[in-house]
Amino acid sequence: MDDLKKEFDFFLNLFLKDNPQYHDVCIGGKRLRPIIVFDIASLINPYWRTCTEYAFKIKRFALVLELIHCTSLIIDDLPSMDNDTYRRGSLTFHSKYGQHSSYIMVYNLLTLIKKTIIEDDDKSLLYLELEELINYELNNLVLGQKYDLDPEWFPEKGSRTLQIAELKTASLFKLATIGSFFLLKNGKNEKKEKNLKEKLLELGYNIGMAFQLSDDYLDIDIDSPTNNYGLETSKEELKKKYLEYINSINMILNDINIKKESIIYEILNLMNDRFNE
Repeated sequence: MDDLKKEFDFFLNLFLKDNPQYHDVCIGGKRLRPIIVFDIASLINPYWRTCTEYAFKIKRFALVLELIHCTSLIIDDLPSMDNDTYRRGSLTFHSKYGQHSSYIMVYNLLTLIKKTIIEDDDKSLLYLELEELINYELNNLVLGQKYDLDPEWFPEKGSRTLQIAELKTASLFKLATIGSFFLLKNGKNEKKEKNLKEKLLELGYNIGMAFQLSDDYLDIDIDSPTNNYGLETSKEELKKKYLEYINSINMILNDINIKKESIIYEILNLMNDRFNE
């Protein structure tokens, strides 16, 4: 995992050298989404790094996902949301520069993200489908933020927080697992590739949900009732639900023949360790 993180950070630093105004936004972080992009790219085409065109596409897509993630963190940390003072060991953006600057930064980042997506458009139907999927998941992120801001919103059935997690957390993990499919797909076996596409989206969804549960497990004793699960505030029930997602992940990994050397297994270990803290 460290090697892939260093690989992405090298590319990120090249971007920040030309765009230093985004340095504070990108400080720290595990880079899980870019790492997953690289890992799945190697599943699709083990030699993607040897092709300059493929390597650039994959790294730019990973950068887009990380910028979307960083944008969502600025929004999450605002006083109107979680009102956090620290993020990744440093002051949150609004704590350091103020709310007005945070709004401007979010606008600039969203403009940059959309500009990058458009610039990378190779006019293929595959990229159009990927762009539509990115737009769809970005809309889910916005909808999730809306529901998160409204403590009176509850779904007709099921868990409030699980449904918000589907929109806010699982969306980016789905993009992380599926992006390389569109960027590297060769079209040689349509039936096989359709199955792989469905499995990768399912994998991203389950990783995102498991990650959110593992993250919130650490804070379940201090979260308010509206931020907990419909299973609500019970560590035992939360862990039970978490294990359901983990079982689904393992079945998918087996179905698409992802080897034990895959970084995804390291991510699973990272999540499992949180339940032992």
